[in-house]
Amino acid sequence: MTYADRQQLNKALEHYQLALNYGQPYPQIYHNMGNTYVALNELDKAEANYKKALELEPQFFHTYPFLIKLYLTEKKYPEALQVADQALAFYPEMPDYQMLKLQVLAASGDTQNFESYKQVLLTLYKTNSTAQRMINSLQLTQE
Repeated sequence: MTYADRQQLNKALEHYQLALNYGQPYPQIYHNMGNTYVALNELDKAEANYKKALELEPQFFHTYPFLIKLYLTEKKYPEALQVADQALAFYPEMPDYQMLKLQVLAASGDTQNFESYKQVLLTLYKTNSTAQRMINSLQLTQE
């Protein structure tokens, strides 16, 4: 990342902070701040902002995939699974969240739960060949 890129991202953070100082704390602002901190590779701050967005609005569906992927990047599998389950509690039919949960189980190496959930999804999407291919393409990670 160039110095100019970093400056622009920091300027964006200043604007988000101004918006918070002079307005209501909207979850979208915290979500955007989380994305900006990810771009700056300040992952602890990104996590805090994503969590704040969900604290303000637990059904703010935009933030769930970002927080799950952040936890996957950091190999925080229990946290990723907890957030995936929280997302699915609000949106049980959302395929993206179902696949993210399967990815978390695969990355964590949790063989029993991975295979069990994989079978649930294969049954759920038995007539969708694209979904079947996506589900079957995931493999357990052995760390």
